[in-house]
Amino acid sequence: MRARIRVAAMDRDFAEITSAVLDAYGYSEAQLARQLNVSQPTVHRIKKGYIRTLSYQVGAQLIDLYERRPQPLDAA
Repeated sequence: MRARIRVAAMDRDFAEITSAVLDAYGYSEAQLARQLNVSQPTVHRIKKGYIRTLSYQVGAQLIDLYERRPQPLDAA
């Protein structure tokens, strides 16, 4: 049985996290898919909210990318 992780404790779901990662890093869905070792259609389904529960490995990698994403500089 594969370990599963949900983002229920966080204030964001995997769809929001995926979109934020794509935007922050400037990745295409295909580039993120290679990073996570999944297919591009899988990344698309996660981003659209069709897949809400991920394997521990994929979920942990996605959350790690989200937490390390570059932050935009405030315009002064």
